[in-house]
Amino acid sequence: WAFLSELSALRHLGLHNTLSIRDLDPVGCLRDLEVLQLSGGYSESLRIPSLRPLARCRRLKGILLANVRCEDWGLEPLFELPELRQFDCPLWWPKDELNGLRARNTSVVGNAMPPDPPLERSRDR
Repeated sequence: WAFLSELSALRHLGLHNTLSIRDLDPVGCLRDLEVLQLSGGYSESLRIPSLRPLARCRRLKGILLANVRCEDWGLEPLFELPELRQFDCPLWWPKDELNGLRARNTSVVGNAMPPDPPLERSRDR
């Protein structure tokens, strides 16, 4: 897992059917990472403490999580990712966290994201 520090120019990382990862700290060193795909096992969830290390990956455009559970469930670390456009996650992710991400970045779409915020009506009508 520490080998990731040698791949600092990596842009896409897919880790599938993974249960041995204990945290995402090594991913935080991937400054050029644009897409992260992370999935647990078919019958068992990958359990990690937090998505916090992803805040250091400022070029992330897509985060795709399948059968992943975070201890803190918090999406605040993703609020300041300027290029984030897709966040897919298990449907059990707390709706208030998804709403918070959507409020901070209206460009983010994903399988569990709330619908687009309503457009404001023009006052000229």
